[in-house]
Amino acid sequence: MYSSRALTKLIGPLIVERFLSVTMGIANAFMVSSVSEAAISGVSIVDAINYLLIQIF
Repeated sequence: MYSSRALTKLIGPLIVERFLSVTMGIANAFMVSSVSEAAISGVSIVDAINYLLIQIF
């Protein structure tokens, strides 16, 4: 149906986007880690919801 070259062109940007999304989640948690445990929990919950929405759409 699709050649491996065409699939690679489609999958490449998806992998980069997912990597950047995970990196932003880690950076957010790192930035609020000095504030409080509640802040880290809040960031983790929001990141989990974001990942869920990305997977759905």
